[in-house]
Amino acid sequence: MSMPTEPEAKRPRFEPDMKRRLEMSAFAKACADGAKPGEASVACRGDRAFPVARSDTALVIIDMQTDFLTKEGRVGQHYQDSPVCSGMAGVKRCLAAARAAGLTIAHSRSHRYGASVRDDLVGTGDVGYELHPECAALPGEIVVDKWT
Repeated sequence: MSMPTEPEAKRPRFEPDMKRRLEMSAFAKACADGAKPGEASVACRGDRAFPVARSDTALVIIDMQTDFLTKEGRVGQHYQDSPVCSGMAGVKRCLAAARAAGLTIAHSRSHRYGASVRDDLVGTGDVGYELHPECAALPGEIVVDKWT
């Protein structure tokens, strides 16, 4: 027969961070009223606008790499007859506007694990791995290498 054990200590009850919750609620309400004076807003569907502030907004550009965007690239060569590069002009406009506004800008590059095994996959140190020259990162911009 087992001996009775003491009751488990009660776990502390999760207390929501009410200060943070109230701040986020106030922020959401302010967003509903539109952008703050001197800041920008982005037009959205349904006659709505999303306010943009340098203090909490970043432009993130994903996988705008030479390998994907040029007809010589290992991936791009298979999409010569598709509009895969048609987004380049829009990316360049967004990048120019974000830089002019002083937003934080982050770029990501995709690296394939198999590049060390297969020479048909882009790897670090390969020109195809680098960001396309038309939208390359400037000094001070964030570049994140993601492994897929």
